[in-house]
Amino acid sequence: MPALADTVRRTIARHRMFAPGQTVLAAVSGGPDSMAMLNVLAGLAPGLGLRLAVAHLDHGFRPESGEEASFVAGEAGRLGLPCTVEKSDLKDRLAESHENKQAAARDARYEFLYRAALKYGASRVAVGHTADDQAETYIMRELRGSGAQGLAAIPPVRGEIVRPLIDATRDEVLAYLEAGNIPYKTDPSNLRPDYLRNKIRLELMPVLREYNPAVSGALCHAADILREEDDFLTAYTDDLLSGIVSTGPARSVAVALDAFGRLPVAIKRRAVRAAIKRVKGDLSGLGYGHVIEAAGPIADGETGRGMDIPGGLRIEKSYGRLLVYRAEDLPGDYSFGLPLSGTVTVDSTGITVEARLLSSEEPMAPKGPAEAVFDADRLTGPIEIRNRRPGDFFYPVGMDGRKKLKEYFIDLKLPRLERRTAPLMTCGGEVAWVMGMRVDRRFAADAFTKKAVLVTYKINT
Repeated sequence: MPALADTVRRTIARHRMFAPGQTVLAAVSGGPDSMAMLNVLAGLAPGLGLRLAVAHLDHGFRPESGEEASFVAGEAGRLGLPCTVEKSDLKDRLAESHENKQAAARDARYEFLYRAALKYGASRVAVGHTADDQAETYIMRELRGSGAQGLAAIPPVRGEIVRPLIDATRDEVLAYLEAGNIPYKTDPSNLRPDYLRNKIRLELMPVLREYNPAVSGALCHAADILREEDDFLTAYTDDLLSGIVSTGPARSVAVALDAFGRLPVAIKRRAVRAAIKRVKGDLSGLGYGHVIEAAGPIADGETGRGMDIPGGLRIEKSYGRLLVYRAEDLPGDYSFGLPLSGTVTVDSTGITVEARLLSSEEPMAPKGPAEAVFDADRLTGPIEIRNRRPGDFFYPVGMDGRKKLKEYFIDLKLPRLERRTAPLMTCGGEVAWVMGMRVDRRFAADAFTKKAVLVTYKINT
């Protein structure tokens, strides 16, 4: 068996890339790496119990792209494999926008591959990254100042995407193609130092090989070590966060700063990244400076200190918590009518409020902070559920005089985010209940109440 096939077989076994009976979609551009992968997998598939299909996306950027698409379809046919070829409209779309060409092409390619995988019932998509691609990615991210997660570079397995050639060098690939007289296409743009990756491949790597002829392997080993350590630290951080992170209003995430402050600096930074990812879904746009600022000056600063993060996020300190939230998730002003006997749901805050008249036999005492009992005869104006407005005040039960709502919230050390989302029940425009907190004594049921109204609210999950 050729050396490349041995390397790929070991990689597949080491990373448990496939299971017998699976259908694997091979992403084939027609270049040397993907053609080597296609032919190796075609040879290994029967022994591994795999079904193989081929997919090729023609981006239409180069005049020869149509010829390459026909070439891939022909090679798939020669191997007796089903193949799907699609032409992208990316060229036209880019002409009308300012998208990054490489990023847009990558996104379009993976979207196509997932569609093709669905067509063939494939549970794995194989792509042709090699050890040299791994080494080049490592250097690119080192130049950007990436941490362990970035320097882990290209994972052998990420979800449905697998990389069977990730332990094989480009020289091994070319030797395999030559020995087997396997044709392939060469993309002339890869021979020009127009992009950073090409510059590294064509200019920097040859210089590094003068110092270490096996530099690609050395960098791949470093990436493997960092990936394994990063996996451990990520799991360790997630376990710690389970005890100090909670979900707040408006889909925010809150980190308890008392426990956060006792963490090592390295774990603090990971915790910040993890909290941001929980809200945003990814870490795009997040820089080293954002993490340092959040884990240090903001966490250690005064309540209210914060900063905006690319992607519409805000992170700020608020009464012993580090809050992460999206500005677009904050509700605007809302107001919903509530009948004396009926229900209203406030979608923007995720609560449902219900009011009903109590019978004379039912006790007038609320069972918890999510309930309040009012004198029906005092609820003479329209009843509404809304959020705070400037100048709001009320007369809290158990307290003398009136209290501005803003001051009441500050006294409670309620974060600004929660002040904005805290629901109020009003009657005739006056605050009757700061829901979950305190009732206004002008509307509360008492010993002289003849007809009582029970109002409850719940947070929808």
